[in-house]
Amino acid sequence: MAKFKEIVKFEKENMPSYQYDFLYKRLLPGMIYVVGGALVVIILAIILFFTTESEIIPIIPIIVWGISVIPLLVLFVIHSKKMSLRLLQDKSNEFDKKYKTIDYKKATEKLEDKMLIKDNTLYYDDMSIYLEDCLVYFYAKTLSGAYSFSLLFYKKEEPISDALLVLDLDNSLITYFANNTYLIYNQSAFLLFANDKKEFLRLLLKYNNQKKIDDYLSKTDNKKNR
Repeated sequence: MAKFKEIVKFEKENMPSYQYDFLYKRLLPGMIYVVGGALVVIILAIILFFTTESEIIPIIPIIVWGISVIPLLVLFVIHSKKMSLRLLQDKSNEFDKKYKTIDYKKATEKLEDKMLIKDNTLYYDDMSIYLEDCLVYFYAKTLSGAYSFSLLFYKKEEPISDALLVLDLDNSLITYFANNTYLIYNQSAFLLFANDKKEFLRLLLKYNNQKKIDDYLSKTDNKKNR
């Protein structure tokens, strides 16, 4: 129960109010009604089956419950669609402002000032490695209303294990790697995020799995190249 309360609190802090209200003021009560109602009518039908001689009477509660559920399902589909479209548009606008390319020179200067990237070299944990020797993977995920966009740096020629470094995406990183896309392993996903937030978010909300997004974009690219 404590874990559930933590999740609810986290989602209330991170979700738009209309998404939170949809989940907890419409969807959750609706699910309770459907599941709870199903249990009640099944129990009632069993009781009526053994206490009446009719074969029709036990079915009546199930039919009534089923009819009452249909409007709920229709409303759920309608409101879910409206909420999803609004969320997609709002988050696209938000991320268009938050994640954008800036002047390339300023971006490189900021990365150098932070001692992250300089002269095509990545610096981490008092060590350094040429970016050409890295596998740079763009990774996106959403959970309970929170969104994360990161770059994961792995060392090439070694089995994939823990990343050397994980950097949360910002304007400097977007700009640097948008001008050096050959360094990104999943270029299509990164460029889609950089250039078309709305389409990328549509895929993220649909799959919420970076590999599935990469596979989808790979298939799309192959079709275009035929």
